[in-house]
Amino acid sequence: IISNLLCVLEVFFIKGGLLFNEIYGLLIVSPIQDVNRRRKSERGQVFYGLSGIPDFVILDLDFDNNDNKDMKINNIDKIYGCIEIKEVNYTLLNVKDIIEKVKLGIELRDEEGQLLGEVLWYRKVLYTNGIRWMYYEWENIDKNDWDYIKKLVKTRINMEKEYRTKENIDSRKSVNLSNFNYYNKIKFENININEVELISLSNDIKDDQWNDFINKVHNIKWDK
Repeated sequence: IISNLLCVLEVFFIKGGLLFNEIYGLLIVSPIQDVNRRRKSERGQVFYGLSGIPDFVILDLDFDNNDNKDMKINNIDKIYGCIEIKEVNYTLLNVKDIIEKVKLGIELRDEEGQLLGEVLWYRKVLYTNGIRWMYYEWENIDKNDWDYIKKLVKTRINMEKEYRTKENIDSRKSVNLSNFNYYNKIKFENININEVELISLSNDIKDDQWNDFINKVHNIKWDK
């Protein structure tokens, strides 16, 4: 994570300031928490969701992770989104292409399954390699679909509990449930994922392009 952030900060040293600092300032209405190290924690299950823990999450000001002890996910509705940061030379994935692969019955690569799972669990995702900034949002969420996603996460947690007990695995060690392909259990016909490319940075970026990007990030309604 640190190396990724250093690359991002180096790339963003343009327009007289660091973009990451600007992004952080725009999101200051909600706390941003680095949760990458939570993967071995029981209270981190709410951040792991379907497929993995992102780099940062956007939280409600009243979010209390004590509510999630014993591997619970009681306050998922107080988590408003996440930020996934990749290396500068990483080619960003496309969520709609990933969903098409699922519909065709093609098994996903781990990185594809993680991104799709983050979009479904966090519902709003900023996704970047420091050059391209993408925004994904699960729109017009049907309550039954959302309840089913939460049910799937609880199923994964219970599978992990059972596996740890059976194999006597310490709770601090990660568990790979390779047989839990959550995406094969979801019907995507009624799930609408909106995709927006916020900006693709270059050395000759114009002021109006930059300002438009900042405005787009500022206008994301995280708590809606």
